Amino acid sequence: MLGKVARHTPWGIQLRTVGHKRSRRTNAVQTVSIDSATCDRSPACPARRVCPKGAIVPVSGGVYPGSNGYTVIEDLCVGCGICARVCPGGAVNLG
Repeated sequence: MLGKVARHTPWGIQLRTVGHKRSRRTNAVQTVSIDSATCDRSPACPARRVCPKGAIVPVSGGVYPGSNGYTVIEDLCVGCGICARVCPGGAVNLG
């Protein structure tokens, strides 16, 4: 996983650095994060549905898909930011 870093914070926020997508303004590497505290865990997650690469997947277990939250498969994520724009709760952030 050259060029990628996975970090976990104690507050349940999952951050992943995607090394192959750079910001046009700053030429910096984009970081995708899903805040599990603000995610509504909907089985019809709009961020998951619009992801062009299918990188947002439900965490395994739970009563229904997504009831334990969602995660990003870093090898599939291209850092486009579409998911962050459509997330109704603002749980998906790209920065």
